[in-house]
Amino acid sequence: MQKKHLILVLLMCLLLAMPMNALAAESTIKVSVNGQMLQLDAPPFIENGRTLVPLRGIFEAIDAKVSWDSGTKTVTALRDDVTIKIQLGNANASKNGQQIKLDTPAKAIDGRTFVPLRFIGESFGAQVLWDSATRSITITDQKKKLSLQEVAEQKKAVVKLNVYDKRNELISTGSGFIVESNGKIMTNYHVIDTAHSVEVITNNNRKYKASGVLSYDVGRDIAVLQLEKASSLPVLKLGDSDKVKVGEDAVAIGSPLGIQNTVSNGIISNHMKYEDGYTYLQTSAAVSPGSSGGSLLNMQGEVIGVIVAQFLGQNLNLAIPINEVKSHLASTTITSFADVIKAEYPALELSKYAKYLGEYFHGFPVPFDGPRPSIHTFSSIYVKESTDQKDLAIVLAMNLTEYQNFVRDVKKGFEDDFGFWLYLILNDAELRYPNKNITVSLAVEGEFTQEMISFFGSNNIYTSENNKQIVHLIELKLEQNKDLEGFWYYEF
Repeated sequence: MQKKHLILVLLMCLLLAMPMNALAAESTIKVSVNGQMLQLDAPPFIENGRTLVPLRGIFEAIDAKVSWDSGTKTVTALRDDVTIKIQLGNANASKNGQQIKLDTPAKAIDGRTFVPLRFIGESFGAQVLWDSATRSITITDQKKKLSLQEVAEQKKAVVKLNVYDKRNELISTGSGFIVESNGKIMTNYHVIDTAHSVEVITNNNRKYKASGVLSYDVGRDIAVLQLEKASSLPVLKLGDSDKVKVGEDAVAIGSPLGIQNTVSNGIISNHMKYEDGYTYLQTSAAVSPGSSGGSLLNMQGEVIGVIVAQFLGQNLNLAIPINEVKSHLASTTITSFADVIKAEYPALELSKYAKYLGEYFHGFPVPFDGPRPSIHTFSSIYVKESTDQKDLAIVLAMNLTEYQNFVRDVKKGFEDDFGFWLYLILNDAELRYPNKNITVSLAVEGEFTQEMISFFGSNNIYTSENNKQIVHLIELKLEQNKDLEGFWYYEF
C-alpha cells in the first residue's frame, strides 16, 4: 500500500513538472528592435500586470548612450537632442527636464535596471508593440528622416583646410569636419601630408590655426587635428556605418576645388573592398579634388563616411566608413606637423634615396583630368651631394626616345603638368633634407647627333656616369614656381 502511494506521488510530481517546464519556456519574453532579436543579459518579466524590461540593453540597441550614477542611483540616457533621467524607486522620470509619470517605479534586480515597457516608447519616440499570444515585444525605432535641406544645414560643422609649406605658401586645400566642440577636426591624411601649417576656415568664415595632429594613419588615410583657442563649435554627429545599406540616400559636404561647403546628394552605390585591402562606401554623391576629408552623411544628418577619393568615371566616389576611424578620436596628445614630417619623410642615405626616387617618381604621371599625355619614364636618376654637403642635386634624365615624346606633349600644352611633377620631387627632397640647397634638373641623355650638339652647345654637354652624353634642360630650385618657364628644347 505504501509502495503504491509512493508511485502515485512520483507520477503526480512528473505530471506537474512537465507543464511547469513548458510554462517556464512559454514565459520567456522575446524582444526585437527593428527586426533584430536582442540577446539580453536579463529577460523582461511581468509584475502586477506591468511588463518591465532591462533599460540598458534596449536603449543601447536604439543607439542611446547610457550612464549610471551610483550616488543618486540615477540612469541617464542620451540620444540626439534627448536626455532621459530615471531614478530607482521614483515613480517619475524626466525627458529634457519634463516630468514623465511611470506606471511603476524603476527597480534594480541583480544589478540591472528595469523600467515599464511603455516608458521605452515615451523616451525616444519608438513604436512599442506587445503581443500577448507570442509573449514578444516588437520595438520599431525609425530615427527622423530629414529633408535634403535639413541635412545640408549640417555644413555648419564642415570646414575648409588651407595647407601651407614652410615658406608659408599655399600648397593645397581640402575639407574636414568638426567632431568635438573644442576644435577636434577629422580629415584625410593626404590633405595634410607635408604640411608645415594648416589654416581651418569654418562655415561662418572664422579662421583657426591647427596646433597639430592628434592621430593619423597613412594607410587608412585619416587624420585628426586640434585647433588652437577653439570652443563651443558646432559638431557633426557620428553615425553607424555598419548599418548603411546599398541604395539609401547620402549627402556629401566639402570644398571641391576650394569652393567651401558645397552640398551634393546621391545614393550609397556599393560596399567595396579596394585593391589596397581596405573597405569603402561607394557613393554617387558628386565630389571633386578638394572634397577630400569632407563628410558623407545619411538622411539623419549623421556622418557615415569620410570622403577620400574619386575614380575616373561618372559618380564613382569613395568614402572611408566612419566606424573604421572612430578609434582615432580617443587621442589627446598633439604631435606637431614638423614631427609628423620627420616620421614620414626620414632622411635616406643618398644611394637609397636615388632608388626611392626610381620606385616612386620613375616618370611623369598621367594628369587626372582632361586630355592625357604619355607617361614618360626616366632612364636615369642621379643624386649628388656637394663636397661641403650643403648642396644636393637631383638629375632626372630621359633617353632620346622618351625625350621626343616629351617634346610632343610639351607642344600640346602639358608643361605645367610636368613642372608640377618636378616640384613634387623637389618638395620631397626638401622635406627629407631641410638644411640643404636642393636643385632638381630635367635632362636628356644619349648619343647626340652633331646637329643636337650644335643646338645645345658643346659647353652644356657632359658625360654622365653611364658614359652617355647628357644636357640639362631646366633646373628647379625652391624659390621657383611649379611651371617650366624658360624651358627650351630641341625639336627632332
